[in-house]
Amino acid sequence: KDCRVILTSKQGSGEATKAASVKRGNSSENKSNKKNQGTRKKSLVNDPEGAFILEVIEGKDGETARQCHDVLATLHPSSRHFVRGQDCNVKRVKPIWRDPDLDPSLPQPGSVMHVEFDLQDEIAPFVYSTGDNIAILPINKMSTVEAVAEHLDYDLNTAFMLLPNQENESKAFEPPFPTPCTVREYLSFYAELSTPPLRSTLRQLSKFATVAYDRDELHRLASSKNALDFKQRVLKENIGLSDLMTNYFPSIRIPLVNFIRICAPLQPRWYSASSSSIVSPKTLSVSFNVVTIPRTIDNSICQGVSSHYMANLTLGDQVRLIRMGSSGF
Repeated sequence: KDCRVILTSKQGSGEATKAASVKRGNSSENKSNKKNQGTRKKSLVNDPEGAFILEVIEGKDGETARQCHDVLATLHPSSRHFVRGQDCNVKRVKPIWRDPDLDPSLPQPGSVMHVEFDLQDEIAPFVYSTGDNIAILPINKMSTVEAVAEHLDYDLNTAFMLLPNQENESKAFEPPFPTPCTVREYLSFYAELSTPPLRSTLRQLSKFATVAYDRDELHRLASSKNALDFKQRVLKENIGLSDLMTNYFPSIRIPLVNFIRICAPLQPRWYSASSSSIVSPKTLSVSFNVVTIPRTIDNSICQGVSSHYMANLTLGDQVRLIRMGSSGF
């Protein structure tokens, strides 16, 4: 079967998927709030084999939830950047080059932007050297966050904690991000939603596809003998986890705790400081291209998470910066 056809639209899973989509639409209109809440609770079911479990904090919002848990467990090594670095205020955002034929009010593909950060923090100053590698931790677009939550029936306002699984003490408890937090915070700050997933991730997702066609195709793309097809259809087309679930394999329905285990932690993006630490020790600047990649598979657009995040920053916004050392300049 041609994956180009399979990954073209939401209805690529045949009449069964179409019927399921229609049924979901009708259900959302006709079910009572009580039944909707029951569906969302179902999406929080724990897996006894995992290293951690998810506990909902009833009646707490994200800000209040943080007060319920003062001790931060040791994070997994791949996630420790979440508690490193420093939040710095945006001092200036300006375009260096734009295509004159495109809308000047919007971030443009191929345009070059310049962002300056204010480092004048008397308590904990951010110190850098010219040419340093600077890691910037982006935030996922709210439209992406809302699309994933709506598709998977997650309540964005639900607050939760990750706790050690007492039924599986053989696995070390190394949470992938700090909790407590809300589902909105998790999907915004901690989940890698736009980067193409690994083949092993597709294999795990196939278990949660409710339509056989989607399940079989995910399993096919995940197999080693179809690695080239996976590379051409997923990696080169820059199909991220969010698009994979909401647009290409829409029958995927996965509980939040399983999604957390499958989804990679959001990683910082690397840039080189374009300012001089001698001339401007209290101001750090980075310059970058706004990444916008057209997909040949269906003519949709892939937007770079970090470049579009920074291109849309405004004066006074806070951005998490991490100094990663010299780039050798």
